[in-house]
Amino acid sequence: MMVKNRAPDSQVPAAQKQQLDHNPFTDSSEEVINCIIEAIGQENYQEIIKDKPRRPTDEEIRASDRCAEQSQTASTPQETIEQEVAEENTGETQPQDPSTPSPAEPKGSTYAQTIVNDNLIELSGNQVLEIVDTHYIIKNNIRLRDNATLIIRNSLFEHQKDYTFQYSLEAYDNSRVIVENSQIANACTGSLNWNFFNTASLTAEGVEQKDCNVWVFTTNSASTSIDRWDFFGGTFCSTSRGVVRDSKKVELELCWDDGAVVDEELPTTIANFSFPNANERNINFKLDVINSTIEGWGIGVSPNSDITLRNSPRVTVSIVIGFPYQNRTVTLEDLGSKIYTDQTWQIADSKLRLINSATYGWEPNVFANNKLIVRNSDYSASNINSGTAEYLIENSTIGDLGTQEQVKMTVKNSRVKGNVVARDNSVITLVDTIVEGKIAEEGNGRVIQQ
Repeated sequence: MMVKNRAPDSQVPAAQKQQLDHNPFTDSSEEVINCIIEAIGQENYQEIIKDKPRRPTDEEIRASDRCAEQSQTASTPQETIEQEVAEENTGETQPQDPSTPSPAEPKGSTYAQTIVNDNLIELSGNQVLEIVDTHYIIKNNIRLRDNATLIIRNSLFEHQKDYTFQYSLEAYDNSRVIVENSQIANACTGSLNWNFFNTASLTAEGVEQKDCNVWVFTTNSASTSIDRWDFFGGTFCSTSRGVVRDSKKVELELCWDDGAVVDEELPTTIANFSFPNANERNINFKLDVINSTIEGWGIGVSPNSDITLRNSPRVTVSIVIGFPYQNRTVTLEDLGSKIYTDQTWQIADSKLRLINSATYGWEPNVFANNKLIVRNSDYSASNINSGTAEYLIENSTIGDLGTQEQVKMTVKNSRVKGNVVARDNSVITLVDTIVEGKIAEEGNGRVIQQ
């Protein structure tokens, strides 16, 4: 999955951005630099600009890009602020009042009301939570079920967290999320997902993405409709339906099932694009992109698939070593950001062919009781490993790492630019490895440093 969080969780590679003579962290206007500091934190900013600076993470670079973009297109702050909450159950716990303003609040803006909520937002039945003209800060999960609805209108809706996937928004059943003429902010401390399952839906129009982007995951028969959301990022799977129109610098991931046959060109400037085409098989979701520009495409190499991409200039590749594979061992080497004239990989029983195409990221993950070995590579992330799988990484540079269930991951002589998170009963062993982000343990997960 492209978690940016996508980046990635898998954002635009830092190496490509830093080829520019202009250093946004030192050469920008005071307004832009203040925006960057607010987005990434004063401590991180000082580490980037000191005499012997560290290399900015991909998320920090995207935050600097977004600050520059916002400076060019700054709009007049709203004058009137109010929040309306309509709910079926009058006993619903109300969000707490804030004690301090949020760093994501635009300079010069005046909010009559700011809400800081540390508690779980959980809506069910026909409950509706409507946030109107409010700076709303959420520091927990959001869960929607049944026919519940979350409406964000003319507001700044800000996620705050400490590390990748600490929190998420999840919508099930026939629940809905509606966003209109609002800003969505996500702290640049790792990826955060909005996940839509069953027949849930997201409708968003006129959205400005602040700080780092949230990632929208749409699966089952859920649907997502996006109109004018620059920097939108999303994954489409199963029998879902997606429409993206009039949006810039979008990142999209195509998530097909096992046995998919794909032969496609993935352009970056689009008037009208529909997927899948008539020659592709075993693909059940549908995506239309209209009058938009693409910052990057994500594709997956699932078991028993046959994937060919032609003339596709910005692609990140997710590799899935999982069911129906059992006790398989796959070795991958020399993954990185490259241009491929014509190269084919045989990955277990799957095939990937790139013709006149360029990769800017790789995301290999392992599941069930299989084993994955990655050597001498520079890749985006690997966050969704599960089962009883084994994972060995050697002499590599990685964005974020995460494990679930009973995975055993060993990382040797490597560098992790983002976070390392062990969940459930998984174990991550770091041997002579540098971690630039946070190290976190959830449940019975353990991170061992040697």
